[in-house]
Amino acid sequence: MAQFPCDIDGLPYRGPQRTAYPAVVFGGDATRMKRRLCPKCFAALHEWCTERLQAPGISQLVVGCAVCDSEAAEGAVFVTAYDAGSDREDFYGRVCRGHCADVTELFLFGEQGRLAGV
Repeated sequence: MAQFPCDIDGLPYRGPQRTAYPAVVFGGDATRMKRRLCPKCFAALHEWCTERLQAPGISQLVVGCAVCDSEAAEGAVFVTAYDAGSDREDFYGRVCRGHCADVTELFLFGEQGRLAGV
């Protein structure tokens, strides 16, 4: 059993912890957090990052919002992910004002649920 519950669904899980460090930057404001994740929630986060963000250093210019493709993407999303037994993976993307405060932060940072019986 993991020492800490998953930070997204709040449930205990077996096996090694997966960890993600998301950051959302908009203007002078930045929100950063460490997320301890179960295999299921890590897989969902990793899939979202793989589909919507890109690895830093790729020569392709990131312009549109990672969520809605709006070209008015003033914010930035950074995620460093550590799967069990794997090297780190870095992701980067842009977000518009609406998704910077809403969908992106909710998905990346979420709300930790309560453990059963607590």
